[in-house]
Amino acid sequence: MSRFSFPALLVLALAMTGCAGLEHSEPEAEPASDSEAQTASPAEAATAPEEQSGEEASQQKEAEASPERDPEADTGFDYALQWDEAGLADTDARLSSMEDVSLALSALHRSASGAFMEPVIEYVEGEMGLDLGQGDATRTHACPDGGTFTHEWLEDDGQHPGHRTVLYEFEQCRGHFRQDDPMEINGAFARSFEPVAGGDHVHLTFDVSGLAKTAQGSEELQLRGRQERRHPEEGGVVRKTPVLELKVGDEYIALWDFREEMSVVEPEEQSESDFPAFSSRFETAIEGRLISSELEGSLAVSTPRVLADRQPPCAALGILRFESDRRAEVRYGSDTGIAALVSVELDNQLLERYATCDDFAQELGFDAPWHFPESN
Repeated sequence: MSRFSFPALLVLALAMTGCAGLEHSEPEAEPASDSEAQTASPAEAATAPEEQSGEEASQQKEAEASPERDPEADTGFDYALQWDEAGLADTDARLSSMEDVSLALSALHRSASGAFMEPVIEYVEGEMGLDLGQGDATRTHACPDGGTFTHEWLEDDGQHPGHRTVLYEFEQCRGHFRQDDPMEINGAFARSFEPVAGGDHVHLTFDVSGLAKTAQGSEELQLRGRQERRHPEEGGVVRKTPVLELKVGDEYIALWDFREEMSVVEPEEQSESDFPAFSSRFETAIEGRLISSELEGSLAVSTPRVLADRQPPCAALGILRFESDRRAEVRYGSDTGIAALVSVELDNQLLERYATCDDFAQELGFDAPWHFPESN
């Protein structure tokens, strides 16, 4: 039996369209406040039921029966942090050294990019071709080094035309998946499509576990959470992560109420080049919370200056800020204010400078999507 029921996934996809108040939608009419209700005259109160239309009366009944929408009840997905046993979300993270900044950057990149599941998803969707046509057959595929994964299309139930979900279930699925060390994956991953003008909004649901085998032994892997990827009419991509929890061995990181907005900025003066797109610039704005057991707490993450042409862990310009009881900033390009491509500051004091992005990436140890840098 599937780990996710289709109705729950479908309603979850719909509910995510308004998650965290980040989408620009028309506000709903608010009910009258208590004080406004008290000012109504007895005559008005007596005649109110007779003045309502049948439709209004029906809407009032529904509102009284369910005054507040419970997103968890609607979607069937629990957005609470499940693995934060130490209460890290309510504790200021340690932020006192270059090592701490390195850990924060690495944790942010691994979790935001889908962690160890990113190459697995690329593999399974490559195997099936992500055919968006008709067909609801369940098919089982062999994994590269043993085990299987099954994919199944779950079409809409007639109430939400056009919505569809492809569900992947893994059973001891083993392979290298574009990495040096082999992994074994179990559990389920779902990709839901919500039709909108000009394309689809995509919702991802993770509930997987696994094992990564290294020269030093094996590490247990776990990933659960939700992500939504939207393509606004004005262009770009908005990726919202209400919750995403990752465990690698004893390490734990999570994204909480997280948002990344990537947009394309055209130059003010049009280029005469035959390839005008080359003069465009990608900008990334980030806001949310990062939780890390290695840092013993949580951090606010933001970009007081958007990141230009970002390719983690680097960018051409901009400032990436981590903040708890102290504040660290990673500055890029001319925003360093010094003769360096990357600089790291702690409470406005320079910690490190790097002449190249390669030097910076090597310092962080960006060697695998699921790997955490070693602590000294």
